[in-house]
Amino acid sequence: MMRNTRGVALVMACLLVTFVTAYGSAMMVQSLAEHRVVQRYLRLGAAFQLAEAGLDSGIRWLATRPSPPSGTASFNPFNGPQAFGRGTYTVTIDPDDNNPISYYDLFSVTVVGQTNDGIQATRQVLGLLRNESFARYSYFTNSDTSTSGALVWFT
Repeated sequence: MMRNTRGVALVMACLLVTFVTAYGSAMMVQSLAEHRVVQRYLRLGAAFQLAEAGLDSGIRWLATRPSPPSGTASFNPFNGPQAFGRGTYTVTIDPDDNNPISYYDLFSVTVVGQTNDGIQATRQVLGLLRNESFARYSYFTNSDTSTSGALVWFT
């Protein structure tokens, strides 16, 4: 006995086209979501690199001063955000409250890096800096001799 199979090919073709369309749509949605994630990752990485560049600038600014900054109030050594590449960074140096009475001066350098291309991304980096003691370069000895065996005298 034979059944009537007319129209089965059309129904199967419609189901196949529906399945392929749904699968393609799902792949497109996933691809767009991954693209957004990658773009966010790139912006956050760029913001972090801006903050790192700002930290280097802040450290360089402190190192080139003839003496450590006095006072305990926070300040921006560059008077506002600094443009760098496709973004900006803002440096804030905060001297420790105990600096006036401490032997070592301690500084907290906070830098905020921000991208300016389309959607903004922000990253913050914190550096703690301390001036070094000259005692680091001292040389202690009870007796020292030269290569010929003679005593060395420091004056």
